[in-house]
Amino acid sequence: MRISPCGKKPSATRYFTGILGPGLLAIFVAITATCARAFSLLGPYAPWMDEAKSFRQPGLDIGGPMNIDEGYRWNTPVVTYGFDASFLEYFGSNGVVAVESAIELLNNLPPATQLDPAGYPTQVLRVNSQAASQQRYYRIVPE
Repeated sequence: MRISPCGKKPSATRYFTGILGPGLLAIFVAITATCARAFSLLGPYAPWMDEAKSFRQPGLDIGGPMNIDEGYRWNTPVVTYGFDASFLEYFGSNGVVAVESAIELLNNLPPATQLDPAGYPTQVLRVNSQAASQQRYYRIVPE
């Protein structure tokens, strides 16, 4: 406890605001934070999402917010990408090659209708052999 000047004891108000106030605030935030939901994905517009409610803004919006239980995936057959000057300055030609190799990987995937999910393992694990050779911990890394 802090010693107050001239031997006076701190007032109850000062005690409350200095110690109990932040503690009660932390408890209140912890209790109410479990109820707070702010997860939003971009998806197709719902009928109620109109310009009057600041949705469907021409040239700005490409979709509306989705709830966490409303999974949605954009199904666009063409992905357009480019590289601006800041990207080229930071990553250089190696960055361009890396992005183009990732796009090539995506382009080489077969259509989803031709894939059989039963043909793939649900969980793949491997041992970090570099750490094991240095007699460090084993770390299981998903592949």
